[in-house]
Amino acid sequence: MNDKISLIIPTYKRNFYLKKCLDSLSIQSTDKSKYEIIVVDNDKENEITNLIKNFRKRGVDLTYVKNVTNNVSSARNLGISLSKYKNLLFIGDDIYVCRDFIKQHLSFLRKYNFQAIILGFTDWYEGNKKINNFMRYIAPTGLQFSYGNYKTGDICPFWMFYTSNISLSKKIIGTMKFDSHYQQYGLEDTDLGYLLHKKNYRIILNENALAYHDHSTCFKKFIRRQKYIGLSAKTFIEKYPELKKDLIKPYGILILIIGFLAYHTKILSFMNEPLYWELSLAYFKYLYYLKVKYFNKNYYNNSL
Repeated sequence: MNDKISLIIPTYKRNFYLKKCLDSLSIQSTDKSKYEIIVVDNDKENEITNLIKNFRKRGVDLTYVKNVTNNVSSARNLGISLSKYKNLLFIGDDIYVCRDFIKQHLSFLRKYNFQAIILGFTDWYEGNKKINNFMRYIAPTGLQFSYGNYKTGDICPFWMFYTSNISLSKKIIGTMKFDSHYQQYGLEDTDLGYLLHKKNYRIILNENALAYHDHSTCFKKFIRRQKYIGLSAKTFIEKYPELKKDLIKPYGILILIIGFLAYHTKILSFMNEPLYWELSLAYFKYLYYLKVKYFNKNYYNNSL
């Protein structure tokens, strides 16, 4: 059973992308008897019965279940609880994978005797005609995905526990779970990555486990993501105060001032656009961390 793997895909209101994701998983070089797919739907009103039936007709072992708590952490935890194989592979519903994707993950899991976490490489989906300079800035070497100079076989830091493309043995997770106290995406994967890091499990990069992220964003939209990161930072730092200096820099007040001036004056955007992006995004992350820390308000329920 160690040569089989369970893929877990949380989804929410993205049926078009989910279909393409499942398309790529249904034509893998790995025999379909070696893997199962578990789709956990966070949309209570979504109806994709026909979509699921069509993929089952292709011989795909596909489980579809509703997640009543509407939370990405609990969705992954539910997927884990339903999985029947000893290895787990997490991806997103807007991720399309190469034909050898599952083969590459299983190969590296075996190579490291199922004692390592295998991180695949995720890049933008080139079929997306909306890719812009900002998207190239944040990935694959930036704020969203930061592969940097890491190569296949390198050990990566726990911050790179990217649940868009990562696999591990179920015995590594054990009784640990994704923390559902994170009400939005942000740091729930980093949290589990840190717990595994403290147990001395390594994250190993395999660039050949290649996935493509079909998602469009821009600077204005990404600000919203940074606000959520700031809100999640309060929970994360309360759990792991030793990481505060890494997540919220000690010069945060200075960044707050500089970032505020950079964002609102916009002068820097004409001189050095990447620096303008960096300072502005740091400003919003720190601002919302301070808001939730000192005012203890449920900003998740407000418009960000």
